[in-house]
Amino acid sequence: MQSKNILFVSVALIYATAGQAQITLNTVPTREVGQPQSPELSANPFAIPNGNPNLVEGREFYSPTGIALDTSVTPPRIYVADSANNRILAWKDAVNFTNGKFADLVIGQRDLFSTGANGPGVAGGLSTGFAAPTGLAVDQGDLYVADSGNNRVLRFRKPFATPPDQLVPDLCIGQPSFNSRIVNYPLGQANTPTVNGIALNTGTVFVGAIAFDTQHNLWLADAGNNRVLRYAASDVAKGGFATTISANLEIGQLDFISRQPNLPATQAGVLTLNQLATPAAVAFDAAGRLYIADSDGTGNINRVLVFLPPFTTGMSATRVMGAQPPTVTGAPPRTDPQIYSIAMFSPSAIFFLPGTQGMGVVDSVRSVAGLRHRGLSLRESGFWAHQRRLRHQPQRREEPGVQRWQPASIGHHIGRASEH
Repeated sequence: MQSKNILFVSVALIYATAGQAQITLNTVPTREVGQPQSPELSANPFAIPNGNPNLVEGREFYSPTGIALDTSVTPPRIYVADSANNRILAWKDAVNFTNGKFADLVIGQRDLFSTGANGPGVAGGLSTGFAAPTGLAVDQGDLYVADSGNNRVLRFRKPFATPPDQLVPDLCIGQPSFNSRIVNYPLGQANTPTVNGIALNTGTVFVGAIAFDTQHNLWLADAGNNRVLRYAASDVAKGGFATTISANLEIGQLDFISRQPNLPATQAGVLTLNQLATPAAVAFDAAGRLYIADSDGTGNINRVLVFLPPFTTGMSATRVMGAQPPTVTGAPPRTDPQIYSIAMFSPSAIFFLPGTQGMGVVDSVRSVAGLRHRGLSLRESGFWAHQRRLRHQPQRREEPGVQRWQPASIGHHIGRASEH
């Protein structure tokens, strides 16, 4: 049948050329099959900004990286950073959520079908849209998004109470306007931290974890600068841009404008308590203690550091989790259960169990040189928990400076947590 079709087309074309006047073909298609209808398609049937080969319709994820609950309302609302689709999907009822439910709200894209990267300099894009959003947090009903690909943190006031056409951010940490995306504003140098700027995209896109303390100060894992920053609640409340908003405290470096040499890949590096490798998670327990998940991306430095208030710039942690005990001369070799009940590999999130002092650490999983490393979840006070999570590797997108993430391997391991 295929040969007959080819022959028919060939004969028809020969006939049209030899026996008839030349036919002028329309070079612009009038119909498209395989993509949804959207406002963009009314002007151009092939203009939909969807970077995925499959249909995206508002309930799918591509490398989700962050999640946040809004417990200021009942039932609570849930937000998910759909990182590789460059958007936030939100559901207004996290309690009665059903499998496969379409999102009630999309932020960062014009519709539920679009997935292209947005932000400053993207032709036809949204200057207040996202490029690889990662960290999320909700404080007093307002949503905070680490727009990692654009080196900024944006705030959206009570998204479900705001009409969609008015849902624009009123806070932009890290940039002087919505039309800028430079690293470490105002210098624009990846290796030179500043007090006003951040580095979440230095050619590698980092997770920008966000957390709030009980005083509503905003804490950000400025991973590309190997530090954690605190922004005063009073400054955050005012809104605005990096021209008027800067951090008032940093942990992980000596000051706001310098960065120390990388930690050595040794036990001494693991036990260095006043310097961070690459912070990936920030959390507070009920007593106000600060926990920072920190990893150098290898099997050498993978830990959680604990800091006690009052907090000061450049301070040292009081405890470190994930550090192996010193080797004792003459002692028998430690067994795998002894090692892996403590060891972590790329810890990426920290959570606390309600009503207890139990805590958990999501210990991410990835493949390195063909070896599968097991994720370890932590527990204290008799509670077990386990979690599986994707480890992402950046891959260059078409837009300059914006990267698309591809998931690597996945696995899980359950074990006990220990402190050193």
